[in-house]
Amino acid sequence: MRQNRMFKREKFRPANSWWQRWRRYWRAWRGAGELKRHRVELVEVNGFRCKRVLFDSEPAARQVAGSLTTLEPLERFPKLIERLGKEVRVEYVPGPLARPVRDERELLDFFSELYCTQACLIGLAESGLLPRLAEDLAFLVQHGRLDFTASERLLVAARSRAPEALWMGYDYIDPVLKNFVLRSDGRAIGIDIEALLPNQPLGVGLAKARLRWLRPGPNRVLDAVASAGGPKLADQYSLVEVCFLAGYFRQKIIQRKPRHIRIQSFKSWLEGVDIDGTRVSRPRG
Repeated sequence: MRQNRMFKREKFRPANSWWQRWRRYWRAWRGAGELKRHRVELVEVNGFRCKRVLFDSEPAARQVAGSLTTLEPLERFPKLIERLGKEVRVEYVPGPLARPVRDERELLDFFSELYCTQACLIGLAESGLLPRLAEDLAFLVQHGRLDFTASERLLVAARSRAPEALWMGYDYIDPVLKNFVLRSDGRAIGIDIEALLPNQPLGVGLAKARLRWLRPGPNRVLDAVASAGGPKLADQYSLVEVCFLAGYFRQKIIQRKPRHIRIQSFKSWLEGVDIDGTRVSRPRG
C-alpha cells in the first residue's frame, strides 16, 4: 500500500527513551539474544503526527500492514497510513496508557472482539503445539528451572487436556499495559502493531495478560467470545496457556530476564487454579 505524502519536511524522533534503547543494546551485547529487529519512530510533519515502524524485512512489514487493514473495522488498532517497502506508518493515538483494575473491563472486551475475527480450525497435530511444548519444557529442565518429573507431569496433563482441533486467528501477543492506550471515548487501542500476529492459537495474548497483570480469570473472555457467535475457546485455553508459559519462560532465560519466570504458574495450572489463586474450571479430557 502506498499513498502520496502531502508534506516534504519531516521530523523524526525515537519512540522509546534513550534509556530503553541503551538497555536493549546492553542486553544484546551481554549475549541476551533476541534483540528486536524493528525500529519505532514518531514522525511530525507540519503539526501532523504519526508513528513509523521500520521492520527488518518487507514481508514482515507487509504482514503487519495486511493485518491492520483486515482488522480496521474493529477500531482496536491504529489506522494504517501507508506501507512502503520495510516501512509501515500508522496514526498516532493520543491518550493515557491502560491501568490495571481501572481498565480491565475494557481490555477484556478488546480480546473478546479480537478473538471473534476470522478464526479457523486446524488439527492438533498440524498446530505443532505439543512437540513445541516438549522442547520448551526440556529447555527449562536443562537450565535448572524445572525438574524432569515435573516436566513429564506437565506433558501428560497437556496431552490429556488437548482438544482434537484448535482455533487459530489474530492475537495480540504482547499485551503489557504500556502497549495499550485509552482513546478519548475510553476504547482500548493496541498500539504495538508489531505484536499483532495472524495464525496464532487463540488465547496466547490472554494467557500473557493473565501472567503479567490481568486479575480476572479467562472464563469471562472465553464466554463472551462464545456468546457473540465466535469460536468456543474453552476446550483449548488450558493447552494454549501451558504452551505459552513454557515458551515464555524459555524466552526469558535466553533474554536473561529471570524476574519474569514464575515456575509456580505451572503448579497452579496443574491444580486448575488461576494465577491469582482463584479456582477455575478446566475442560474435561
